[in-house]
Formats: sequence, structure tokens, C-alpha cells
Amino acid sequence: MIGDDTKIGDRSSVKKSTIGSHVLIGKSVKIVNSIIMDHSIIEDNVKIEGCIICSGSKVCEKSALKACEVGGGFRVEKETVARNEQLVDFQEQ
Repeated sequence: MIGDDTKIGDRSSVKKSTIGSHVLIGKSVKIVNSIIMDHSIIEDNVKIEGCIICSGSKVCEKSALKACEVGGGFRVEKETVARNEQLVDFQEQ
């Protein structure tokens, strides 16, 4: 399932996944068994498997995530390789 106004780049594949609205997916991206929520950006050459990417997040180019949760608004830096991790910003209260 792919939401409204979502753009998917050339040579990208989405399998067994749900993609929200207003998501930008770059070129040569592979997304499998994942949920990508609204207003997220997935840059070129990213691999995402079994992940939940929350709204407003950005996964920078050449990153590989497996079984990860990315918190709302979090930026995954370029060439990050992560497995079974929760990637979130913690704020002091």
C-alpha cells in the first residue's frame, strides 16, 4: 500500500510494506516488510528491511537498516548500518 503524493525513484522496489503519504523515496532503494510513515525521506541506495520509520524521519544515502525503529523526525546519517536498534532523539525535560 502506497499513500497519496508519494514519489518513488528509478530502480527502487517496495515489497510487503506500507508507505505513507508525501514520502520521497530515492533511486535504487529496497524496502521489504516495513512501514514508512507520512512525510519521510529515504535517500538513494538505502536498504530497509523489517523496519518502522516514523513520520518526518530522514534516512540518508547508502544506509542499511534491518529490524530497526526510527523515531519521528530522526535523521539517520549517511552510510549508517544498524540492526535491531531504536534510533530516536532524546530530549531533556
